[in-house]
Amino acid sequence: AVDVLGISASDVLKTFGQHWVSDVATVHYADLMANTGIGFVDFVKNLDHMHQRIRTTFPNYDPPSFRVLDIEPGVIQVDYYSNREGLLPFVIGLFEGLGQHFSETVEIEIVDDDQHPLPCRRMLVSHCPIT
Repeated sequence: AVDVLGISASDVLKTFGQHWVSDVATVHYADLMANTGIGFVDFVKNLDHMHQRIRTTFPNYDPPSFRVLDIEPGVIQVDYYSNREGLLPFVIGLFEGLGQHFSETVEIEIVDDDQHPLPCRRMLVSHCPIT
């Protein structure tokens, strides 16, 4: 896809994440989406629960995990844990797609790994309703 589209692998993954939310998850997994959260932050905080429900259908599924901390109004810290390398751009695209789904602007800042001691990728996610 990188050679055909002429864009980076990171951009392909990010765009696919946005597409997954807008054209796949909201259409084919609408019930799961509706039961995971009523807004962007609520949804992100419930991602681990959603992945556990998926795991009941796919027992060998090794889902990522997300730890969410409210930093201040409009900002959350998300620690993303995964055994699969290289999918952070996909997660960023998913978050941006979820922002669009819940009518919120979402801006994501990646925190350098040397700025925290955990074995995860840390993001500061700013969000606010689209008016």
